[in-house]
Amino acid sequence: MSPLDEWKKIMISLPDKVFFPIVKNYLGKLETPFHKPALIESLAGFFAREETIERMLSLIDEDDALVLTAIKILDGPPPRTLQKLLESRFSYLELQHLLLNLEERLLIYRDREEQIQISPLFLEIIEKQIIDTELIFPSAPALSRPVPAPWPSDRLLSALIAFVVEHRGQILKQDGTLRKKVLEDITVRFPGISREHFLLFLRASVILGCLKNDSQFILFPAEDKINAFAELERQERAILLQGAVALAADGEFHASIHECKAMGERAVQYVSVLDPERSYDSAALRALFLSVALKNGYSEEEPLRLPGLLTETGLLLPENSRWRRAASSQEELPREEGLLLIVQPDFSITMHPGLPLDLMVTITAFLELKRFDLYTNYELNRASFQRGCSRLPGVSLATLLAEHCPMLPGNIMTILENWENEFHNVTLTRGIILVVDEERRHLVEHNPEVAGFLHRRYAPGIYLLDPAQEQEWRKALEQAGITPLPPIMELSRDHEEEETPFSFPRPKAITEIPRQQNYFHKKGRPHNGSSQGTRLVQKLEQELKKNSFSGEEQEELSARINKKLILFPEQLIPGIGEKEKNEAKGLDYTGKVRLIERALSESNALLELVERTRGGSPRRVLMKPEDLRKTGTDLLLLGRSLPEEEMVTVTVRRISLVRKLKSSLYAPDLSDTANR
Repeated sequence: MSPLDEWKKIMISLPDKVFFPIVKNYLGKLETPFHKPALIESLAGFFAREETIERMLSLIDEDDALVLTAIKILDGPPPRTLQKLLESRFSYLELQHLLLNLEERLLIYRDREEQIQISPLFLEIIEKQIIDTELIFPSAPALSRPVPAPWPSDRLLSALIAFVVEHRGQILKQDGTLRKKVLEDITVRFPGISREHFLLFLRASVILGCLKNDSQFILFPAEDKINAFAELERQERAILLQGAVALAADGEFHASIHECKAMGERAVQYVSVLDPERSYDSAALRALFLSVALKNGYSEEEPLRLPGLLTETGLLLPENSRWRRAASSQEELPREEGLLLIVQPDFSITMHPGLPLDLMVTITAFLELKRFDLYTNYELNRASFQRGCSRLPGVSLATLLAEHCPMLPGNIMTILENWENEFHNVTLTRGIILVVDEERRHLVEHNPEVAGFLHRRYAPGIYLLDPAQEQEWRKALEQAGITPLPPIMELSRDHEEEETPFSFPRPKAITEIPRQQNYFHKKGRPHNGSSQGTRLVQKLEQELKKNSFSGEEQEELSARINKKLILFPEQLIPGIGEKEKNEAKGLDYTGKVRLIERALSESNALLELVERTRGGSPRRVLMKPEDLRKTGTDLLLLGRSLPEEEMVTVTVRRISLVRKLKSSLYAPDLSDTANR
């Protein structure tokens, strides 16, 4: 459906009591008989004129542009959502007046879901010339300098695990703070990471399960979880790391992987709306983050904490009391191809950004961390090598380095092979020992069905079996005549149950997260509409004074000029607006009561009241009226205040002003339908 056809459909759905005053305002007095589709065609022709568009745009002031921009950013919000974004600029009542005025000017409408939309007839021109996010999210050019990526990274995780293992897991005191020796070591080995960030990342690694701690606060690597994490795509890991660090910064010590994933995705989504070339103050940041939260149904409290949280995670960077977004975590430092891993003859090893995490954590299991900086420096020594062999008994470091380091020094390979031979001269094997007496030994050793389950023969009649194959080898032994089989003897029952295999849910990649950059950074033309509009209003007022209208007619037409409903002098025709009185004040008690009764009879009516409080000060209330009750010699008005929707009671004699408003021109009056 074309924008014009969509607009015609909207216009024809307007109630007659709203539709005809709008048409008369722009087209003048109508000839009978009325034919609604023909009137809409005439109205479309009126708004298709270039001069009409220019005058209409000139009357859009900064408040109008602000509201239209917010509507576009939020993709057609309900009024309450719009008010939450703009509450620092307008009260709910002020916003209600603005919205009703924009509806009368046909710039916006409300759909069947009560969501506010920009009129399709003017949407394109408003997007091009009016929408300006600087009105809501003011920003300034960021400083011209290299911007770092967020500090949580795969490299840091790999270095942290190596550091923890070297310290035998003795990193934390029982109160959860860092040990004194560790604090001193961090300063030397992690010069670019503050102590606070080190502890934050340590907690994040525990939240992710890559590190575990026992009852004595001893940390140790969880190999299966590290491997599962390393198997994820790089962007997926970045999301989980950001989420875990943000949760840790928010005071969480225990969180599920799904919570890390959700937090990480939201964090990246929030930051993705920031222009990387601009910086923002705290108010603009909160408004930006609130708009993301409102648009996606996130917690409205979260944006208040986000500037601090995202600064802690490195996604936001402080800059002269303002903030800018960090560089993408996918950006890498310049490097020569094929030189991600450099091994020197003096046993020093340098790892460059870009080395796959699974390879990095495997190799660093055999190394000692020397310095984590732009590049990560390690050292290979006998003690670190033995720690790696104990952690990863099935891995050959010599083979890994030979495969991934094209210029591996010969002395390194020779020494590694010697160390590996020394280490493998002593073995520890987990399994079940089968002991068979001499008389039945032949039933085991000469039976091909049984022999396949014998992993090792330590001595005559002593064999090693795999506990994972217990069901199969029990059956084979029984069929061979080794019956009855006794229960397996346990040396100790105090061991913990093995954890089930671990896997991470797959988060959305950063590139898959929906981004709202289309209208979070949209700059309209320099806003000169306000001055042009002021001159237009002045000219129309001068034209009005030239006519010999009565005082009441002058007042009516002047009000329409100031509401920006008059674009041309030809529209200065009295008596085509609403005839009903919608305001009563002062001593007009009867007028106030009648106005309240009218509002109660209309399903889409609201009341704006100014009430004198007991202290004498005025209180302004916007309410949806529900009942008018007599009590003694006075009347009580009952209704729900907006936007709070709290029940309020007002004594009519204390009301100094009553004004009847529509909730929307597009809200159907159900009382009219019922009366038909």
